[in-house]
Amino acid sequence: MDIDYAIRKTEPAPITETSQPDEVDLYEKWERSNRFSVMLIKTNISVSIWGSVDQHNNKLTGLNGVREHIMQMRDIAAQLKSLEVDMSESFLVHYILNTLPTQYAPYKIS
Repeated sequence: MDIDYAIRKTEPAPITETSQPDEVDLYEKWERSNRFSVMLIKTNISVSIWGSVDQHNNKLTGLNGVREHIMQMRDIAAQLKSLEVDMSESFLVHYILNTLPTQYAPYKIS
């Protein structure tokens, strides 16, 4: 099974009565991969911060742009810092750049 399929591909159009069998298969493949991704995240997140992290049903909640993504990650880092989980600024920058969707690849630097 392709567990990271939902992370690499965008969500296909929802299934309708007029959907073709290959469209149904593609959606079901994405949905299964997404469920596994969410389950993996939930099982690996520390129980001590569960209440501090918003609940989501998808691996990606939709980014409106680079600035929005950076602000979301900064807010998460601030929440973690309040729980005494420290991370270096260089790690945070590295993480933010590596979690950008592929459409923002030109912003990534080595």
